[in-house]
Amino acid sequence: LLDERQMTAHDSYGRVDRIIEAAETSNAEITTFDLTQQFRCGGDSNHLQFIGSLLYGDDEPDAYNFDFRIYDQASEMHECIRNLDSQDDYEAGLVASYCWTFQSRSNPEEIDIILDGGDFRIQWNLPQGGPLRWMGSEDRIERVGYPPEIQGQELTHAGVILGPDLFVNNQGKLDIDPWGHETRESDCIQGRKASEAKRRDFQKLSEEDRNEMMENMKSRIRNQYWVLLSRGSRGCFVYSEDDAVREHFRNALERISE
Repeated sequence: LLDERQMTAHDSYGRVDRIIEAAETSNAEITTFDLTQQFRCGGDSNHLQFIGSLLYGDDEPDAYNFDFRIYDQASEMHECIRNLDSQDDYEAGLVASYCWTFQSRSNPEEIDIILDGGDFRIQWNLPQGGPLRWMGSEDRIERVGYPPEIQGQELTHAGVILGPDLFVNNQGKLDIDPWGHETRESDCIQGRKASEAKRRDFQKLSEEDRNEMMENMKSRIRNQYWVLLSRGSRGCFVYSEDDAVREHFRNALERISE
């Protein structure tokens, strides 16, 4: 099963064209099937089509019956997620775009993510080892899921913190600002330098190389949001410090709910 929109690392190469090229080189027969039904995000909820319309410009769904909420305060969203997680048959949690440096990785006392004017303070998931480092940790509800570890996992309800790498452009569309992302550690961006150093290196490139690199960074970060926004089987909640981003989500939700 292949979903190119789950290619989030800068060096991801499992595209359809590459697979076909490798198969043809080996004289292998290729049979392709389109996946028309799936169980992710409520199966027939059309939530994936809704997210696709926001991130990639897909057609908006004609019907939508998924629990999608936009919050003005991260602390309020966290409280709702915590309450859901405490109930039987529910597994809820917070996830976020990698826009905040993992300070607590080296210093357990450091707070990684500070929002709501300082009222909301939380750490990334504890790097304690194992294949389910965040999903399987006892204090998961008090931490934020790091994108590569939530990929391939599923909650009943995901509370997604949208970072400053996601904004509304002059055309009224959601867009990606790679320099609002964590450029030193995130797999979405090649290299291990801080944002300012990365920008300087970027400006030294030829225009063609800059365009190619920018498109690759945007694509990988956009795909990361595709992953984050599709982790809930029963519901997806979102929060952004950017008023325009929250309003954009609200307007889109109102259009398909009419």
